Amino acid sequence: SKGEWYFNKGLFPEATRAYITALDSLDKHDYKVYRSVVLKNIGEMFEWRGNYELALKYLYDAIVLEKSMNLRHELARTYDMMGWVYANQGNLDKAYEVAHHSGMIRRARNDEMGLSHYFNLMGYIHFKELRYAEAIVYYDSALSIRRKTNTPILILNALDLKSQAALAYGQYDLAMKYQQEVFDIATHNNTLLTL
Repeated sequence: SKGEWYFNKGLFPEATRAYITALDSLDKHDYKVYRSVVLKNIGEMFEWRGNYELALKYLYDAIVLEKSMNLRHELARTYDMMGWVYANQGNLDKAYEVAHHSGMIRRARNDEMGLSHYFNLMGYIHFKELRYAEAIVYYDSALSIRRKTNTPILILNALDLKSQAALAYGQYDLAMKYQQEVFDIATHNNTLLTL
């Protein structure tokens, strides 16, 4: 969509206008699934801009729609997104709460790749609590799944987060090992890192 294009270019006012236009159009035609996607995109954009309250408002609206349509996979994704917003906001109790909902849905659906996102989120919450050893365990769980599915960009993401936790934990050699692996994978896959 136009909103995504503007968002990816960092043109946030234009992205906001394009997303709002999309929402208005979707309302006229009652396209609830697409509306929830646009609401999540807007929530993500506001998170990137540091406006956590607006991000949560749009993500909450997406959750209401997804619950009404019983879109379990999308609901788990939105809970994950909310968990990152709450963690970045410093509201770790709420981050745990929504992460718990995501984990329950993903386990019930036997959604292994989804669980890797949940584990990454749990690792980040523990990282924010300065519980680095626990964070590393969660990042290991995410990394294990991502290696099985051979998704380089997600492997890079988990390794980078794991490296940050190891560095904060004072395990400098381990942090360097993970960063070397990030470099090797990125070089092998010709991947531009934006982690």
